[in-house]
Amino acid sequence: MLVSRALPRQLLLISILVSVAGAGELKRRGLIGIRLSPVTDQLAEQLSLASRDGIVVLSVIEGSAAEQAGLQANDVVIKVGGEPAPDFNRFGALLRGYGGGDAVTLTLLRAGETIDKRLTLGERPRESSDEFDVVYDEVLCGAHRLRTILTRPKDAAAAPAVLLLPSLNNQTLEFQPQGAHPFKFLLYELTKAGFVTLRVDLPGVGDSEGGPAQDATVADHVRAFRSALDTLREYPFVDRKRVFLFGHGGGGALAALTAEGAPLAGVAVYGVFARPPAEFFPEALVRTWKLAAYEDDEIERRAAAVRKFVAACFGEKRTPAAIFEAQPELREIVAESLGVGDYISGRHYLYWQDLTDLNLAGSWKKLAAPTLVLWGEADFNTSREDHELIARMVKAGVGGAPANGRTGAAAVRGSGVGGGVGAGQGPA
Repeated sequence: MLVSRALPRQLLLISILVSVAGAGELKRRGLIGIRLSPVTDQLAEQLSLASRDGIVVLSVIEGSAAEQAGLQANDVVIKVGGEPAPDFNRFGALLRGYGGGDAVTLTLLRAGETIDKRLTLGERPRESSDEFDVVYDEVLCGAHRLRTILTRPKDAAAAPAVLLLPSLNNQTLEFQPQGAHPFKFLLYELTKAGFVTLRVDLPGVGDSEGGPAQDATVADHVRAFRSALDTLREYPFVDRKRVFLFGHGGGGALAALTAEGAPLAGVAVYGVFARPPAEFFPEALVRTWKLAAYEDDEIERRAAAVRKFVAACFGEKRTPAAIFEAQPELREIVAESLGVGDYISGRHYLYWQDLTDLNLAGSWKKLAAPTLVLWGEADFNTSREDHELIARMVKAGVGGAPANGRTGAAAVRGSGVGGGVGAGQGPA
C-alpha cells in the first residue's frame, strides 16, 4: 500500500497508459506521452498512406519518453515490440505487456519509410492531495489483481465510506491532476467532508490485470465490485456500519447484485437502467437522434433497424454476423449507432445477452439497504421509467418494509440533475 501526499508539478496531460502483471506489488502503467488517432480516411489521404492499419501520432508531449526517443507528429505506429498493431484495440493490448521503466520498440511509418524507435516508458504520476491521503492498493479478484485507489481524511478513524460503481466505459478511474472529471469532484469533496472513498479499475483497465477490458463479463464486473466492497469494509479506519455504494450508469445498474448479502448503510444510484438492453438501447438512441434534429421519419427508420437487431441479438441470442447475413440492410445503421463487429457500445455482444438473462429489475427486490434513486430530466441517456422501476422494486422487496423509522418509496419529479426518485429514505 502506497500513500501519495505531495502533488508533482511536472505532469503529462495526455498519454498512453500500459500495465503488466508480475510478482510483488502491482506494477504501474507506463507513460509514452503521445496523442493518437486511428487512421481515418482524411488522415490516410493527408499522409499518403496505402493502408489504414496503424495508429497516427497527432502530437508528442514535451519532456515525455516519446519526445526523448524522437517520435514526431504524423508518425504512424504499425508495430509494438515487433508485433503488428493494426488498430486501437490491438495497440492497447500490446502495450499492456509493458509497464513503467520497461523498454519497448515502436515501428513507425514516417514519410513513406519504416523506422524503429526504442524508448523507456515513464510511470504515470500518482494522484495526491495536500488535504487528504491518497492510497494506491490492490484487491485480488479470482486470478487477477485489480488496482484500487482510496482517499481518506488525514488521521481517519471509524470513518464512513463510499464505494464508487462507475460507468462501464473501459477507462481508468485514476484522475488526472488538471482534469475536471465529475467523479473526481464528487469523491474529493466527500473525502473533505469526512468520508473514505474507494474505486477499482476493472479487469484489463489501467493497472489492473486481466483483459481485454472489452471482453469482460457481467460476472467479472460484479466480482470486481464485490471484492472492492469487501476490502473497503476491512480497512481499520472504516466504520463497517457506515459503508455506502454510489453507482452511475452501467456500474450503478449492477449495484443490487454487488450489494447482495452485504451489510450496507445505504445505496444511491444516478443515471442507471433496470430494463432489458433490448428496451433501453433503442429508446436512448431515439433521444439522441431527436437532440441531433433528425426528421421524425428518419428517426423511426433508424429505430426500427436497431429494434430488429437488438431483439435478434439479445433476445434470440444470435450473433451479429448471423443477423447481418440474414438482414444486411441493418448493418450500416447498427454500425453507426452501436458499434461494429462483435462489440456493441464498447462491450462484447455476449455481455448484453448475459445482462438480458439476469433480470436486473428483480435484483433490486433483494436489496435490504436504504436506497436513493436519482434521475434528472436533462439526462438523455437514461429514462425516468427505469428509475421509477427500481424504486418500485426496492419498495416491493425486503428493503421496502419500514425499519428503524425509515419509510418505503417516494417519487419526486426532477428538474435537471437536481430532482429525482427516492426509495427507502435513510441516512444517506
